[in-house]
Amino acid sequence: MKQRARLSSSVSQAQAVPFGCVGGQRTARGDQLKFTSRPEQIIEKFLRNIASQLQPGTRLCLAVPAWQAPSGHFHHLPLLDHLAEMGYN
Repeated sequence: MKQRARLSSSVSQAQAVPFGCVGGQRTARGDQLKFTSRPEQIIEKFLRNIASQLQPGTRLCLAVPAWQAPSGHFHHLPLLDHLAEMGYN
């Protein structure tokens, strides 16, 4: 598979909001899934669209959301685990 672009990831803690909190209020699990699924859809569509426009080896930097759980663990978009399947490394 042709590698499209190199992606690197890092977590910025500039504004950490606990996972499951909106406006300081706890949210239902279904609402939490809604908050993660929409950004994931948008980013996946973007990556699939831009792939045909990139030369192999092109560097691509994206800022994607991550949510911090009360335990301090960060929840990332599941899409990040599947970038290689889309031809990115």
